[in-house]
Amino acid sequence: MVRVPQNLVRDLTRSATPPMLGLGTWRAPKGQVGEAVSHAIKVGYRHIDAAWAYRNEDEVGAAIKKSLISRKELWLTTKVWNTFHAPEQVEKGVDASLKDLGTDYVDLLLMHWPVAFSNPKGEQIASIKDEHSGQPIEDVDLSRNPLATWQAMEQMVQKGKARHIGISNFNIRRTRELLPQTKIKPAFNQVEVNLLCPNEELRLASVREGITLEAYSPLGSAENIAKYISHPVVQDIANRLHATPAQVLLAWPIARGIVSLAKSVKPVRIEENFGAWSVAESLKEGDVQRLLDVVKEQTAVGQATARIVRTVNPTQAWGVQDDIFEDGIDQLRL
Repeated sequence: MVRVPQNLVRDLTRSATPPMLGLGTWRAPKGQVGEAVSHAIKVGYRHIDAAWAYRNEDEVGAAIKKSLISRKELWLTTKVWNTFHAPEQVEKGVDASLKDLGTDYVDLLLMHWPVAFSNPKGEQIASIKDEHSGQPIEDVDLSRNPLATWQAMEQMVQKGKARHIGISNFNIRRTRELLPQTKIKPAFNQVEVNLLCPNEELRLASVREGITLEAYSPLGSAENIAKYISHPVVQDIANRLHATPAQVLLAWPIARGIVSLAKSVKPVRIEENFGAWSVAESLKEGDVQRLLDVVKEQTAVGQATARIVRTVNPTQAWGVQDDIFEDGIDQLRL
């Protein structure tokens, strides 16, 4: 069994920062996610990342209750889904998550996407589909200016239902447009961070604003994880540190000051992933830079910057009016 770092056994209600390694529950199937959460807590995880949209929060909550761990020793995150962006719907979405998770508050509440879906009746649904396109009906105005959603999230802090609030999948432009209007500044931004999507410019911009990034899909997707863990740079660092390639990829965000969210439902992988803690402490500055440089291999002839490879981008699938990530725009000059 992996040794639990002493800095994890603490009262997290007194902390503004979560443990830097968390268990992700996206795409963790019902019937398996509960056992994964139980085993993760047993191993030493004290940070669980959940969301209404994952549709498994009831099982996550049951596993937490069964573990008998003190609530104050666990950092728990959930997210406001796109159909709950109307200010009068935000609390309904939050309450649904709190009920399923079996808690009266979360440590972090995130706006899951900078995209609002129409939901005039406030139903507990993922979307209302257009009868012609089959795509979600978007509330374009609220997508382009999510201030009303954010203000309703600020109320969740005032009501004690969330200790901290943040954003997710926001790029630099969207973040900069939201910040001046807020009373409570976003504390976190959860985005994809992995070998071919390092998000370094966003990280640097976030540091300047006092926002901590959280990394989802740090190992990539099921389709490209084999490519990532077999990359020569990853293999070389792993061999030198006597670590697994997966541990190196999970440790890399941590070494950059980014929270790393590792998802697995397999006990052996959950234990392996938890070992990224010690690997992060062993990564040298040169290792971090070598991994950052891998994305440059994707630079096309004639391009000034590298072409990042996202594993998650629902812009086309949802048919939203504006590209979510705007990867082709130099946002640092906006």
